[in-house]
Amino acid sequence: MDDTQNLRSDSQRSVERILDAAEKTFAERGFEGASLRGIIAEAGVANGAIHYHFKTKEDLFRRVIRRRAQQISRLRIEKLEQCRLADDRPPLLEQIIFAFMSTLVSPELGNEEKRYRFARLRAWVVNEYNWPNESPLGEPAAATDQRYLDMIAGDQSHLPREEARRRFIIMWCAVHDIASATARAALDEAERKKNIHPMVDFEEQIPWLVTIFATMFRAPAGASDGFSAFLERLRDERMSDAPSVP
Repeated sequence: MDDTQNLRSDSQRSVERILDAAEKTFAERGFEGASLRGIIAEAGVANGAIHYHFKTKEDLFRRVIRRRAQQISRLRIEKLEQCRLADDRPPLLEQIIFAFMSTLVSPELGNEEKRYRFARLRAWVVNEYNWPNESPLGEPAAATDQRYLDMIAGDQSHLPREEARRRFIIMWCAVHDIASATARAALDEAERKKNIHPMVDFEEQIPWLVTIFATMFRAPAGASDGFSAFLERLRDERMSDAPSVP
């Protein structure tokens, strides 16, 4: 290995140390609460290293998220490609939902502490992200979600595309909220002890959640029409009971 390759290798290791330290710090303190000085101390790198590799704190935050988002997207696609119809396998819909959820607890994302840490970081992104431009989750995550939606819509052909999309959004939000809440409790012993309802590990909830979401997707198209009619009737009754304006 020549001197140029050595320098590139050292530079890459420095970047990885910074990204690892930033992921830990952002997960614990959020974007606003984290400081570049604290990340530098956690990474054990020279003060100038972080500014050499990253333009701003926002740039560093996006790189942290994208690194993990790309990893999760790759694993999700691999799991999705393994879903198929066969006599010795569950229904295809359950396989797809399980592939989507189980990736978040995959050992390939690191040990349990690292997986919980990133789940907590996702909570910061989903709940507190308010920058005006594109999401830091990036295109890979959006493209992967689209492939899952396409496969679910193909399997549940009774659903109009828009209705399948709305149900997918419900599942997406629920999965990330539950995983993030579990992560916060797992990382914070004090919060876990204060919790009136003890948190159940997210991985243990997956079989139950798969069943719930599969039932949702299999529900007839327009399943809310009856309730919508009920609400419309209530509205009409309230309008008729309202005093007339002189």
